[in-house]
Amino acid sequence: MSDRFEFGPEDNALFHEEFIPSMEVFIKKFNGISPVQFRIDYKKSGNEAIEPLFHEKCLYCKEQEIKTQIFSWGTLISCSDSIHYCEIPVAVFKNSSFSLVSESFKLNSNLYPPDCLDKKCSEFFMKIPVISPKKLETVCELIFEHIRISTRNIIFEHDTLLGDLTSSKNLPLIMREEFEEFEILKWTRAIFDNPLLGVYLLDINESGKLIFSGANKTADSLLNFSHRNKIGTEFKELFPQMAQSGLEEEYINCALNASSYYCDSIPHETKEGVTSFFTIYAFQISENQVAVLFNDVSEKIEAIEQLRKSEEKFKSYIKNAPLGIFISDVGGKYLEVNQAACDMTGYSMDELLEMSIPDVVPSDAMDGAVRHFEKLVTEGFSTGELKYRKKSGETGYWYVDASRLSEDRYIGYTKDSTERHFYEKQIEEEQNRSKAYLDIAGVIIVVLDINGCISMLNRKGCKILKVEEAEVIGKSWFDFIPEAEKEKVSETFHLLIKGEIEPVEYFENEILCTDGKIVPAAWYNAILTDENGVITGTISSGEDISSRQFYESERRALEEQLNQAVKMESIGRLAGGVAHDFNNMLAPIIGYTQLLRDELPMESPVRDDLDQILLAGGKARDLNNFLHSQKNRTLNLSSMI
Repeated sequence: MSDRFEFGPEDNALFHEEFIPSMEVFIKKFNGISPVQFRIDYKKSGNEAIEPLFHEKCLYCKEQEIKTQIFSWGTLISCSDSIHYCEIPVAVFKNSSFSLVSESFKLNSNLYPPDCLDKKCSEFFMKIPVISPKKLETVCELIFEHIRISTRNIIFEHDTLLGDLTSSKNLPLIMREEFEEFEILKWTRAIFDNPLLGVYLLDINESGKLIFSGANKTADSLLNFSHRNKIGTEFKELFPQMAQSGLEEEYINCALNASSYYCDSIPHETKEGVTSFFTIYAFQISENQVAVLFNDVSEKIEAIEQLRKSEEKFKSYIKNAPLGIFISDVGGKYLEVNQAACDMTGYSMDELLEMSIPDVVPSDAMDGAVRHFEKLVTEGFSTGELKYRKKSGETGYWYVDASRLSEDRYIGYTKDSTERHFYEKQIEEEQNRSKAYLDIAGVIIVVLDINGCISMLNRKGCKILKVEEAEVIGKSWFDFIPEAEKEKVSETFHLLIKGEIEPVEYFENEILCTDGKIVPAAWYNAILTDENGVITGTISSGEDISSRQFYESERRALEEQLNQAVKMESIGRLAGGVAHDFNNMLAPIIGYTQLLRDELPMESPVRDDLDQILLAGGKARDLNNFLHSQKNRTLNLSSMI
């Protein structure tokens, strides 16, 4: 029972003589200005819920399921046809309680009577008033707060001061003496105590002018002034900008005709030149008096303005972008396109907005387009070059960079790449042709980037290294250099790339095949540069010189043998000449010695000495014969060579 006030037996007179009459006056006045009508309803404890009034008039609704929603102010009850009533609990006395129960109302103005209703029920259905859910909640909260304040003040000596609202009157308001004014002001107090809303009061004086008569502290903060110093000031003097916008006439209409006025954005400029924007709601609280509820929505207005500018800027970007821009839904239907997209495809903007992605894709490129869009939907982005068809029937290529804007919106930026595609195809064909030329070359041709990684290796190189080209592209060339030479070759290469040494046109080093075989190669090198002269890599042609090295070794052996033969021939010729001369000198020595020996007697001791001379001469003759024979052999070897 925290939302209701329990009255004890001693309060019986207070309950019936003070509280109930005050509620009846309040409800009467409230029903005079509210689209929702309330009545006081008594119940005994344990009674069934109150039947809504429209059930008494509409038999059809009796058969419908009743739904109940609980709020801080009470209960909202409705049938399945969205006809509502609400109950606001008020007080409990002994075994009895009473509540405020509303007449029937609708929250939706688009409701139509069911076909099964008879004419009488249909007429009743159409007469049921309509109130917005927000206004209903505001009304019920105000009523509930009024009940709480009124009950509390009746209990506490039946009188109260209304603070800021009534300070200008300098008199306490006694409920018995000024009951109606007290009720209206206490209801307004509930609004004034709201710390989130600014509230100010305006009265129409005897001259018909709109006069400022009070405000709450929140209003002072929002309007940047003290309301106590402004009481009695004419509205158009206090708020000239608002008066010029027609607000003064609207407020006067509310005060005189018990109407209300709402505006979601009213500008107000302070003396300091700061402009704020307010949402206002004005309504009559008594004859010739209007209350204005307002809230500062400057930040919201600024955010909306920034969003508007951002949207305009975005649309400007789309409209004037040099790229074709297509915005589509999840089904691929175009929702927005720019002029560049129209220029590319040849379609008008209206024509494209009636089309979808498949309408501009040739049949032979449909699979690729489908995969591209599926990736966009699943991953949120997709890029690639796609084929497209123009209105004229011609086909072209465009590069598409697409991304997700929201769950069902996608944007694609397109740039025509038909010309580039044509040139790239020509370049690719030329590269393939050049590659074919390189592949039929009988030497190794390898291209290295600045890091020494293989950019291209021809067929001969792959054959010698025993690899496939796809395996070695991007791999370091120095992995194919024997360990003994790797550091030296790598260092020389990097110095060359840095420009610290001049390129060596001819160079020999060994290469290491994948089967472990080491192959000697002779290299012819050249530097590659870009259009600015910056070194981008090297190109080298290499020849397997294994056979050449073998034949050179054989040639060197034969040359050495030939040189030896020539030497021997020279020696032979020299020996032959010497032998001939030596033979001429040796013949008389041996001859005369032999004659002298023969003339001596057998017992002559000199004969032994002569024998020694003959023995030595014989040996010299044998040596001379050997030298003479070597002369002939050397000549035969020379002729054989």
